[in-house]
Amino acid sequence: MSYHRQYFDRQEGVLERDAYYSPEVFEREMQRVFTQAWLFVGHESQIPNANDFFASKMGLDNVVMTRDRGGEVHVLLNTCRHKGMRVVRYDQGNAPVFTCPYHAWSYSTDGKIAEVPGQLVGVQAYQEAYCRQLDKVRWGLVNARVQVYKGAVFATWNKDGPDFFEYLGGMKVYLDALLDSQDGTKGGQR
Repeated sequence: MSYHRQYFDRQEGVLERDAYYSPEVFEREMQRVFTQAWLFVGHESQIPNANDFFASKMGLDNVVMTRDRGGEVHVLLNTCRHKGMRVVRYDQGNAPVFTCPYHAWSYSTDGKIAEVPGQLVGVQAYQEAYCRQLDKVRWGLVNARVQVYKGAVFATWNKDGPDFFEYLGGMKVYLDALLDSQDGTKGGQR
């Protein structure tokens, strides 16, 4: 029996109520929808300053929305690349670097392993333990694709999928109505 026939009767147009709490349906939605879609993560007003961060979710993934020193917005998987611990332990705040509590790997707000002198720098015992051979560029936090639109921050894990506006298609007019102010000011929601 196929997945669709198990929960949806096309002839009758009826969705089995089991679909709303089925672990199988939930798992498929997580894999096929939430890893492929552009998801709302937050609003840029939640991170107005350099090094601001805000914890959010993309499906089941814990992410952190950040504004780096140059003002660019990032959405990062909140998981240390070394041992998988959360590197951001607070809901929001301002910090120039995120440090994993396990082995103190440190990341800047753009997701790269920290390199700025005077801060906790990147990988502890880098010279001794890794003989300076660890390719630090490959071990930064996982970055999602990000689109800031009228202040709203959207992200996707799908690196090969459509860009944000292609993905929106005809829904853009409805998103515009939601994000613009009642007086018609573009992107006026705050």
